Amino acid sequence: MMAILMLNQRRWSQDEELSKWLLNNRLDGFSQLIRSAPRDDEEKQAILLRMREYAMPAAAKLQQFATEIAQRAPQTERSSA
Repeated sequence: MMAILMLNQRRWSQDEELSKWLLNNRLDGFSQLIRSAPRDDEEKQAILLRMREYAMPAAAKLQQFATEIAQRAPQTERSSA
């Protein structure tokens, strides 16, 4: 589920109008929090940069785990029957 949410967030962020709509309708609290981080706060900006750098690799890893779980599910069901 988290991988899907992360991928959707990335897609939505590429659509400027949709991003504005989400922010204005308070449906994306995380982005509001991120955007409120002061630009002159080097520590917070460094953390945000690391988050951006690792977001896509993390989403890919979550997707890999989800695929592995899905592939193993039938085997688990057969062995417990």
